Amino acid sequence: MITEYIAQQEIHNRERELVTKVERRRVAAERAAAKNFNGDRLALMAHIARQARATRAVAHPAV
Repeated sequence: MITEYIAQQEIHNRERELVTKVERRRVAAERAAAKNFNGDRLALMAHIARQARATRAVAHPAV
């Protein structure tokens, strides 16, 4: 039987896992910006945005 306490614990654990994943990705992005874009976060974001647009264009070609 799942009690409210167990459900809350599972939700908190899941949240903690997600926060950890996001933090790891943020650190990786910081490293990438420092390495590939001389610390320029704006350049990194522009690069990521261009990649996302290119991916969407390939996935959904204009008719």
